[in-house]
Amino acid sequence: MFELSNNNLKRRSHCGVMDFTADEGCAYLPNWMMQNIGVKEGQQLNFKYTLLEKGNYVKLQPQTDDFLKISNPKAVLEAKLRFFTCLTKFDVIAIDYNDKIYWINVLDVKPGFAISIIDTDIDVDFAPPLVTKKPEQQTEFLRDPDPSVIDKKKGIDSPLHSEEISSEEEENLKKSFGGKGYTVQ
Repeated sequence: MFELSNNNLKRRSHCGVMDFTADEGCAYLPNWMMQNIGVKEGQQLNFKYTLLEKGNYVKLQPQTDDFLKISNPKAVLEAKLRFFTCLTKFDVIAIDYNDKIYWINVLDVKPGFAISIIDTDIDVDFAPPLVTKKPEQQTEFLRDPDPSVIDKKKGIDSPLHSEEISSEEEENLKKSFGGKGYTVQ
């Protein structure tokens, strides 16, 4: 596993490796992972080999309530998390199911800031959806994953709140990064 860091924004995340076929000096990341650490295509970031403790707890929050409308969201989540090697607090992960992407906030993990989820049993808690109405054509996640962001206007000390937001606020929360995601076969 590796710690990815963007020193310019002081953001970090963690990931495993699908394969080692990229050209030297290059790495291919999913677009949602690039958004988590605030990098654009072609921008430099740091990789550091790391050992993560096996996780025993995670608190997740669907970004919209449509994830809860899946016939068995728990089974879908369990099946999709098998493709992940680790989770990092404050990341937003993408769960692809039935040709739709569901964005899930990682609110907390224990022990530590990041955990391994390979071959481990984890207690999972759910927070209410970030948005209780379905946004139109949601292709990006809704919040800036930087936990230091503070909404002074509303007195919210974290971007991870579950109150309903207006469509104008929702648009302001969307952060669009250039580039495209690519699947490595």
